[in-house]
Amino acid sequence: MHFIETGQIDFSSGHIKFFNVDMVMVPSATMAFIHHSCKNKDVFYQAGLNQVKTAFAAYEKQFKVSQIDQETFYNLFAPTLQLGGWGNVEFKEIDFSEVEKTIINVKDNPFALIYRGTIGKQKESVDDYLRGVFEAGIYLISGIKIKCIETKCIAKGDNVCEFRIKII
Repeated sequence: MHFIETGQIDFSSGHIKFFNVDMVMVPSATMAFIHHSCKNKDVFYQAGLNQVKTAFAAYEKQFKVSQIDQETFYNLFAPTLQLGGWGNVEFKEIDFSEVEKTIINVKDNPFALIYRGTIGKQKESVDDYLRGVFEAGIYLISGIKIKCIETKCIAKGDNVCEFRIKII
């Protein structure tokens, strides 16, 4: 509601604009179907990277994203991901000076839950889009070249989707 009340999300003219960036709503089941059908899962990872680069360009004017601290980063982006329908995002550990300590958990991730429920239990993690989102966000704030790895995934039967950061 805060985003609506402050005018940061706008539903007029048949558009959804979040911080003046056009958005579309796509059901999780549709995203799971597309991901499962796609031979190159890297497309989803690249889309996540692109999402954050686009968002940061829009947010930079309003929030000076390149200059925010860890707490502000968490308070801005965790609710944004939750609003996007990705589940309950929890930065268990976040330290931009030692990015490899960063652990991000996503509880009740609807994408992974629906993936497992409709397509079946997976052998590999499926949250390629979120890997790209987290990797780009942390890189753009820290300036450190990193790789985001999903170490646990609800679609594989884990109770949470867990992401860890590795310096490259």
